[in-house]
Amino acid sequence: MKTIALAKHPANMDASAETVLNLTIGNRAGVVFRVTNGFVPGFKGMTAPGYMPDVETAVEWIEAFAAQEAA
Repeated sequence: MKTIALAKHPANMDASAETVLNLTIGNRAGVVFRVTNGFVPGFKGMTAPGYMPDVETAVEWIEAFAAQEAA
């Protein structure tokens, strides 16, 4: 998932990228990466268009994206 999600994000060339949180919503996987400029949330192979200031905000983005996908 890391390769797929970050491939579409500006941080895709950030060698410091590391997974800091994996979560599951329904039967879908979510992940939060720590990169130089902040945190990048990913869900279903897609990432937020920018950077989040902390893990909590990244998780909120994943939850909102998952809710939107479920509707």
